[in-house]
Amino acid sequence: MADQLREVVGGERHGGRTLHIPSSRVGGRESGNSADVSPAPSSHGDNGEGPPVRGVYNLVGVTIGMAALFMMIESYSRTGVPFSVAYWSTITSHPGHVALCFMGMVLWSFTAYLHHKIFVLGYVTRVTSDALFQASMCLLVMGTIRYIQTIRFLPVTCASLMVELVVLTMKMHSYYMVNRACAEGDGSLLKFKESLRVYPHNVTIRNYIYYLLAPTLVYEPIFQRTDRVRVRVVVEKLLAMVGCSLVLYLLLQFYIQPAYEKVHELSFVLALAKLSLPAVAMYLTSFYVVFDCVLGGLAEVLRFKDRQFYLDWWNTTHWEEYARKWNRPVHKWLSRHLYQEHSIRTGRFSQVVSLCSVYLFSALMHEFILAISFGVFRFWTLAMMILQSVIIFLSHLPILRSMPQDVQNILFWMGLFIGWPLLNILYAYEYHTTSQTNHTEGLQAIVARCISGFQTEEVSQSNPRV
Repeated sequence: MADQLREVVGGERHGGRTLHIPSSRVGGRESGNSADVSPAPSSHGDNGEGPPVRGVYNLVGVTIGMAALFMMIESYSRTGVPFSVAYWSTITSHPGHVALCFMGMVLWSFTAYLHHKIFVLGYVTRVTSDALFQASMCLLVMGTIRYIQTIRFLPVTCASLMVELVVLTMKMHSYYMVNRACAEGDGSLLKFKESLRVYPHNVTIRNYIYYLLAPTLVYEPIFQRTDRVRVRVVVEKLLAMVGCSLVLYLLLQFYIQPAYEKVHELSFVLALAKLSLPAVAMYLTSFYVVFDCVLGGLAEVLRFKDRQFYLDWWNTTHWEEYARKWNRPVHKWLSRHLYQEHSIRTGRFSQVVSLCSVYLFSALMHEFILAISFGVFRFWTLAMMILQSVIIFLSHLPILRSMPQDVQNILFWMGLFIGWPLLNILYAYEYHTTSQTNHTEGLQAIVARCISGFQTEEVSQSNPRV
């Protein structure tokens, strides 16, 4: 079988690179359908090419380290310990149930492989396989949400489980639909059309496990691979992840959580001011941990070639560019399975309607995660993303496009510094109101507080609002 696969794919070139399927055992090690290529250059100079921005990364690392040190010194002066380990129990809950839920979701995701495998083996028709797959997806989503609501996890724990649920459903959908297209002889969803020739030999448990672990949301029968694992890079990513996770923990303990707990006592403007810097700092640090440390570390360990997890979104001049650059794995999934799969291939919608559908889907997914995590459903995230759509439309006006790019980039950062803490305030206010007083004041009252919120902290504390 391996010889046949090498004969089918071996020697075919795509973009100047030779794609081939290694034999099933090479040097005592199973290969796993992939395209072996040389290591990809890294934006951090991992290949020893030292980009001119290397000093900026060092500066950011030193800044994060000093911030963590100062917060631990302040904590020690107040409480006698650098940081409170007991605080972890106030933001997370039910570790046993978390592990059970996580493992259950991962194991259930294998139904995507099983449903297509039985179709390949000829036990069921394509229609039956499709119905089984859709049913298993619905059961996964509904069962996980039901379990989360029954256990009543805290928001941080619940958000983590919800993100994992969304990731697994996106992976399952991509795996099943790409293989389904391959079964029909359609290679339009593939990055390399040569991959179509290895179907159905790619439908193996080993191939699916690699895909689940790989830092990508879109499935390919053949993944490009590097020729070795660079241990230094893995250690670097691991240390950076541990250090930044400590910073996130300290930010949450000393800045975010206290502001959340007092959000109903502060004026809107003062709450926005208190959360502005910590919320953006938490967003930037979380972004680095997830997209650089975790995904980059996984890619190195698994010899995964494609390291384009983000582009230079910090140079963004408008929100449309930001949406394309900041989260490339999700952008690629949306482009393939919403814009391309359901619009261009079927011809049901125009490109404008398809793009709007992609944006609406992204907004609903964010709202879905936050609504389940905080236990409230208020469409605030959806409203913010609709506002982004309006801003994107206005940014194409000639008078705004003629503005200097530096000015447009400053406006983008100002929007980020206002938007993130604003969402934090809205959800924190609603969560603490409903969980502590069993009373929802609602969005109208918050807007009223925004209008009349120019008051000092002393006045707010002497006349608390509950």
